[in-house]
Amino acid sequence: MEAEELAALATKHQREINEKIRAVRGSASRPTLAAQAGVVVNDPESALDHVSSCQSERQRWQKWWLHDDLKEILRVENSAN
Repeated sequence: MEAEELAALATKHQREINEKIRAVRGSASRPTLAAQAGVVVNDPESALDHVSSCQSERQRWQKWWLHDDLKEILRVENSAN
């Protein structure tokens, strides 16, 4: 049962990362959300760097069970629920 709960939490993290990527890519149309993600809208290079960083993070979350640090994050979140 715990594995299913952890997988559901990991999916939530993946969705949040995908939203960040969409926000940054669409920073011109949604500057408030992009600013919350730490991207300066006037700096396209910063936006591209942030997208790349988020994509790397998303790849790690897609195989969360291979990363001890991500498993620990999920276990802590799961125990808080």
